[in-house]
Order: sequence, then structure tokens, then C-alpha cells
Amino acid sequence: MRQQRDLRREAEAAEPANLKGREDWRDVPLVTIDPPQKKPGRKKSTGRTPVELQAVADRIGDALETRVQISATKSKGRISIEFADVEDLHRIVGLIDPSVIEK
Repeated sequence: MRQQRDLRREAEAAEPANLKGREDWRDVPLVTIDPPQKKPGRKKSTGRTPVELQAVADRIGDALETRVQISATKSKGRISIEFADVEDLHRIVGLIDPSVIEK
């Protein structure tokens, strides 16, 4: 409402060039434009890992001797295991599944 009153006041103060000669130019309805509504998007992660998940990540990281991160949402999660090079990757895979170790 306030925005509409401000627009009307500005319209009354300015002399409309395209309505000269019309005595009823003040009766022309003003068009108000509502600001666009934001669509609800995905909730962004706060970047915080719950204590329980951090404890599990620490245990896995200790067992694999590397850094492990766990992130989770309400419906799914992700485990990220860091490795230095391909040799380190093979070492980690061998710790996870010893049957994969080449003999």
C-alpha cells in the first residue's frame, strides 16, 4: 500500500507528457508490480558434522591411516576417503577388501 501511495504521489507531482489535455489523467489506475517470489530451493548444508558422524569418520580414518570425511542429509550420506597417490589408493582398497590385493 505504501508503495502504491508513493507511486500515486509521484504521478500527481509529475506532468504526464502523454496525457496532456486530458482532465481526468489522475483517474488512470496505477499498475503495481510485486517483487518476484523466490522459489524454495534446497537447504544448504551448514558445514557442521554431527559429533556421532565425526567419531565414525575418525575411527575409519585411524583404521585406514588417512583422512576421512562423512557428510549426511536426511535421506542420504557420503563418505570421502583421501589418498595421496595411486599406490596409496591401492593400499586403502587392500585394507577395505583384502581379497583385491594382487598376489
